[in-house]
Amino acid sequence: MTRIRLQLKARDSGMEPTPDLNVNDVTILSDKELLNVVKGRREDHTARSLVLVNAEIAERGGMSDLLLRVKSATAARPWLAGCIVCLRCGESIMLTPCERRAKRVLCPKCDTAQDLNDVPGMVTSLIELYAPFNYGSCFLGPIWAISHGFTTLGLAIILLTVAAFAIGWEGVFVLLSLAIALGFFGNRMVWHRRRYTSIRELETKQRAWNRAGLIVAAFTAVLLFSLMLKSP
Repeated sequence: MTRIRLQLKARDSGMEPTPDLNVNDVTILSDKELLNVVKGRREDHTARSLVLVNAEIAERGGMSDLLLRVKSATAARPWLAGCIVCLRCGESIMLTPCERRAKRVLCPKCDTAQDLNDVPGMVTSLIELYAPFNYGSCFLGPIWAISHGFTTLGLAIILLTVAAFAIGWEGVFVLLSLAIALGFFGNRMVWHRRRYTSIRELETKQRAWNRAGLIVAAFTAVLLFSLMLKSP
């Protein structure tokens, strides 16, 4: 099957395949290169080329496996596709060859620098800058956690709430500390769970939760203030 690979690469590069062609003369095609050749050869309708291409595809597990591997590689390294999505606004950005090599680009819509060399670090920085606190996860902790797939965490908060009122002020202090921590880390947690494509999408999906959290916070503050006024 190495012979087929060498002939395929030779025909794609304009070389004339010869019997003495060896591995040192021609580089074996990658999966993505093979897909490009498939498209070109099917447009040419060259019977000999189609036989070579089909044999190579069969050796690599079939077209479905080939497409899956190429898609996975592109998802892991999106700059290879020549187009990325801005992590801030969600705008599609076409990459120049220079930007693709450097893995750095400036979004033309929101002027946010995209550094693909450290995507997790960039996501963390953008969340800290544009969505640092989630009022829904802070003031609606159990409901928010269960709704976003953190069932164990939601049930643990419910049990801790019951225990906090049984213990006294120490338990309430621990509960408040947990609520504040959820407020600061809620957006990061849901980003990794829901796999949002941009911070703007995250803000849009969490807007209703933030409003509900603020309403609960305001209602709680008014209730506590009323109780303080009524107390002797």
